Amino acid sequence: MELRELNENELGEVLGVHMPRDFPAEELRPEWTFRNMLSPGACRFYGLFSGERLAAYGDVVKGYGSDLLDFFAVMPELRGTGVGTAALRALAKMSGELILEVESPGAAPNGDTELLRRRRIEFYK
Repeated sequence: MELRELNENELGEVLGVHMPRDFPAEELRPEWTFRNMLSPGACRFYGLFSGERLAAYGDVVKGYGSDLLDFFAVMPELRGTGVGTAALRALAKMSGELILEVESPGAAPNGDTELLRRRRIEFYK
């Protein structure tokens, strides 16, 4: 598997197809906000590929000393296979120091959101 920065076509597919499928609508922000961050180099989108097939993706916001993993997802059919762990390790190695953001399960507005938040925390552990 290879981690590399997404090209324009891959980025369009991630922003237009994969992210709306992989994240609740209330967590997403408009595409232009991502694109505005790309131009000055404040943000980069990466994909973990198996050949030409996208296995996982994430965007990294550049910081001073540490980077923030903003959005991160594994293709649905590959979840639970170790792809996410491999992608996370590759992103962390590339960044040096990577901050992972999670939401508090106790502050979730409903049971489904609480479960999603707990699942995300367990993944990162």
